[in-house]
Amino acid sequence: MKITNINSLVIANQIQQTSQAISQSLERLSTGKRINTANDDLAGFSTAVKQNAQIRGLQQSNLNINQVYGLLQTADSAMSVQMDILQKMRDLSVQGADGNITSNDRTNLNTQVQALLTQFMQITSNTEFNGTKLLDGSFGNKNIPLSWASGNGNNLNVQLDSLQASKVFEKTVGTAKFSSDTSVSTGGAPRDFALVDFNNDGNVDMASIDNTDDTVSVALGNGDGTFQGRTTVSIEANPVILRAGDVNNDGIQDLVVSNNDASTDSLGVLLGNGDGTFQAEQTYQITNAASTDFVLTDLNNDGYLDLVSGTDANSISVLLNNGDGTFQNEVTTAALTNSSHLQTADFNGDGNQDIVLTNSTSGLTQVMLGDGSGNFNAMSTINTALVLLNINTAVGDFNEDGKVDLLVSEGNAGTVDFFAGNGDGTFASKTAYSAAGHELQISVGDFNSDGHLDFVGRSGTVNYLNLGDGNGGFTQGGTYSATTSNGLQVADLNNDGVDDFASVSSSGNAVSLFVNYTSTDSAVKDVNVSSVDSAQKMIGIIDTAMGNLSGERAQIGANLSVLNQASSYNTDLQASYSDALSNVQDVDLAAETSKLVSQQILQQSQMASLTQANLDMQVVLGLLKF
Repeated sequence: MKITNINSLVIANQIQQTSQAISQSLERLSTGKRINTANDDLAGFSTAVKQNAQIRGLQQSNLNINQVYGLLQTADSAMSVQMDILQKMRDLSVQGADGNITSNDRTNLNTQVQALLTQFMQITSNTEFNGTKLLDGSFGNKNIPLSWASGNGNNLNVQLDSLQASKVFEKTVGTAKFSSDTSVSTGGAPRDFALVDFNNDGNVDMASIDNTDDTVSVALGNGDGTFQGRTTVSIEANPVILRAGDVNNDGIQDLVVSNNDASTDSLGVLLGNGDGTFQAEQTYQITNAASTDFVLTDLNNDGYLDLVSGTDANSISVLLNNGDGTFQNEVTTAALTNSSHLQTADFNGDGNQDIVLTNSTSGLTQVMLGDGSGNFNAMSTINTALVLLNINTAVGDFNEDGKVDLLVSEGNAGTVDFFAGNGDGTFASKTAYSAAGHELQISVGDFNSDGHLDFVGRSGTVNYLNLGDGNGGFTQGGTYSATTSNGLQVADLNNDGVDDFASVSSSGNAVSLFVNYTSTDSAVKDVNVSSVDSAQKMIGIIDTAMGNLSGERAQIGANLSVLNQASSYNTDLQASYSDALSNVQDVDLAAETSKLVSQQILQQSQMASLTQANLDMQVVLGLLKF
């Protein structure tokens, strides 16, 4: 029989394998992981590494999200305080719009407004997060990774715009650049027109007198510079001039039209119904007013609009309002002969409306001072020029000294004369301004929103823009062509807070619209309540500021919502990945424990077998020795 140690070697090898299996089971049970090295499961190890990287990426993404969340909450909290400041400033501006408060109270209100403005600006400058300024405009745009579960991150672009006062307190300003002529059809041969809100919807509407069919055409505005189809109302024959105003104090705009029929001259009143329609015309006789101008204004300080008309005779006619939209019979006062144009204003600062008349053939202008009862005292006439045609006037504080001034367009002479008011009904010597073209009619507005009065003048088929400097001087602006025009009006046609203008064409049977282009400018200097006008203006500025701030807060709110959703998504995805990683990597404790016990029993059996094999070898060796 051949004796070898093969059995012992085989058993020893099995013991080694069993020991390795036991060691592996102990490692798995102690770490809780089935895969501890690549040797345990090469494919599983690779999968576990990737999933672990995804989990860690999601964890870090949520840390990033939490930090950005805190940053945005800090910014929003600061904006919330600024919104409260704006609310207080608006309350003060509404209070300042009351014309009955004393000058001391107004000064105190303005001091509070300026203190609040300073506080607003300090919050903008000082708000920061972890050393990063949030509201001063330096933050800019930052990409925030929302989820890095894979190699390509899903980013959120976070932007915090500047809340500097110059950016928040804004106003829409005119550029004094206008759109091309947009025509709105009227009836036949329109002689004059009016731009006011007839149906109280906040949009400018249009009424025009149509000479061929003796009607008034009304087109309701859409608020964007366009108008609906026209409706008509019948009036007396041969209408000439149209004016709008609330003659019966019902809050609805009414119309007054001058008529020159074959038998008599009259003024016709059409009371508005508040929906763009009008009641039947009521007429009032005027002596010799065939081609003269008239104005609606409160002549006797009773709160109702009266009528004053020029005449072709040496007089003016006054019709006082009865308080219900009807008028008394005319009362005439001697005045300049053939007064072709008429304007009213308080020229001597006594609180009563005065009149300025012009004569298109004599080149004379006359001021008549009102006494507050509807009566007038004639002042000396102003010799504006030699005999000229088509003289037209405009009134306003063109040199901004608090006194009413006078502009006189000399028509065929091609000049516009500026007369500075002295505040007592008299005027300084004229300063002639060379106008572009023969500007037969002029209308006043602030077309470049610089606070200085400008005017637009019409001459034939061209409208000329003239920009004021606030000192009574003007520079020529652009020119805007239209069909032959008869009338000129300034109004905000598209509700952007900026003056536009329009002219009517009798030959083209249309009204030509010219809409002012706008831009945005800082309104910080306008944040004050130093006067009733500035307080009223400030209300709109604060409303714009609140809108700007609300827009920023809305964007922050949207970003916070995205961050919440991203964090929730990351958490859910992390849980899914962790569960998947557990399925791949974690040990099955029951199975691994059973395996360990099995291997330990096997190991004990193998050790016993090896012992027995060694014993048998010793016996054999012993027998050979003896």
